[in-house]
Amino acid sequence: MYEAVFPELKGKCAYLVTMEIEDSGDLVDFIIALVDEDGKLAAAPIMTECLISYMPVAPTQLVEYRFSKEDSWRLGKVSLSCVEAYRKSKFERWYKMITTTGCTATLRSLLGVGLVSTLYDKYLLPSPEEEKKKYIVKCRFLITFFMDLRP
Repeated sequence: MYEAVFPELKGKCAYLVTMEIEDSGDLVDFIIALVDEDGKLAAAPIMTECLISYMPVAPTQLVEYRFSKEDSWRLGKVSLSCVEAYRKSKFERWYKMITTTGCTATLRSLLGVGLVSTLYDKYLLPSPEEEKKKYIVKCRFLITFFMDLRP
């Protein structure tokens, strides 16, 4: 999966190295590729950027997703920590609206829609080109002209 997203891994010897992040104490898996620099082997960490925080992250910190159980797993362009923060903020907003609204119609609507628990984004979780045609909605507009027939 990583070779499809990171072409610099193709044909390279790579290692998965687990390291502890000094500030948080979290364990993160880094992909280290061995590259040839002027006839000498050098270790180069493979890094990318989260499209929400714009922070550098290891590919193993990105969200993996699929559209169905039969579909293959894909690598998103957003880190798990950003997705968790998004879900938390959505829950807090939804909970606040439910507990503070005085309008029965609003409460009924909020309970009917329910909590936002699914993330759809064409940039963060892109669809493969060959599958995009399944999800394109074609609209046909009917334009009607009304004539004023009054004398």
